[in-house]
Amino acid sequence: MRIGICLDSWKVPIFEEALTEAGYEFKVTEGITHDTKFMQIEVEDVPPLEILILETNALASSTLGGAA
Repeated sequence: MRIGICLDSWKVPIFEEALTEAGYEFKVTEGITHDTKFMQIEVEDVPPLEILILETNALASSTLGGAA
């Protein structure tokens, strides 16, 4: 199954690192606005990915990029 999320561009490196460490395969493409990206993630079990996304978004929001 493929899940899609839209992210602020500055969050992409944080998500790429978390997804790679967790063993997910993903693809990043242009988002719906100039400062966003669309991430497609291959997944077989959605609940663990949901937790990872929530945790990674909280981490990203607590970084300097979240203050911009």
